[in-house]
Amino acid sequence: MKLFFGKISAFIFLLLLTIVIIEIILKNPISDPLLEYQNNKIEKETIINTVFFGDSSCGNSIDVRDMDPNTYNLSLTGDYNLSNTLRILERTYEKHPELEKVYIMHSFDVFSRMDSGILNININSLNYFERVYYKIQALKYVLTIRPFVTLKIDLANDFLKQNKKHILNEKSLILDNQISFDNKNSLIGIKNFCNKNDLKYLFLFGPSIKVIKNENYNSIINFFRTNKINFIEDYFELNEINIGDGIDHVAPDFKDESTKFYKALIGI
Repeated sequence: MKLFFGKISAFIFLLLLTIVIIEIILKNPISDPLLEYQNNKIEKETIINTVFFGDSSCGNSIDVRDMDPNTYNLSLTGDYNLSNTLRILERTYEKHPELEKVYIMHSFDVFSRMDSGILNININSLNYFERVYYKIQALKYVLTIRPFVTLKIDLANDFLKQNKKHILNEKSLILDNQISFDNKNSLIGIKNFCNKNDLKYLFLFGPSIKVIKNENYNSIINFFRTNKINFIEDYFELNEINIGDGIDHVAPDFKDESTKFYKALIGI
């Protein structure tokens, strides 16, 4: 019996030690220059009336310098999923209650992603055990993705610096999975937050190579329609000329063109 309780005590001790080590080593698992860059915009003592939120498809395709001076692009990347789009929207509104219009743009392939392993930009506001939980979830990202990603801000492009141009071998994008339960919840959360705070909102789809309208594509569109979420189905189509370093990234030289496309689409 003593041996049994000894083993239990040793297990609990090792478990607690592991938790403490994870909390210390992964002090800041996000450590993202892009998040810091966007947070600095939010913290400025300036008026923000209109914001484009989303992933890198939005960050690479919308140049707010062609718009009203109180318009900002606060896009992150697809690694943050829609749950963090909601969080940065809440963060922006808390600092800037003058916010009036919100445009949310993500690439088509983001909608099938789940929140497991997704970083939480509000991690520092969580209690100890919640922080450890999210850090454990983020281990896969921290160990397998972040070490191979170069995150440098391109100030001229107001977003991350792109890598080499993508060689377009794909004829089209075929979505492999339907919209995830997590992102369904996030979409509803964004809609409800905007309605609650009288924010005019509109969801957009980011630039992409031609998307095949299969059942997985339809699962996204039907969810928007069924839940009466404001959205526009059109998107800026990429080709071998205007494509950047990915199948949902506009090349910096064509950011002007994609901005004009979306301005015409939403009527601003």
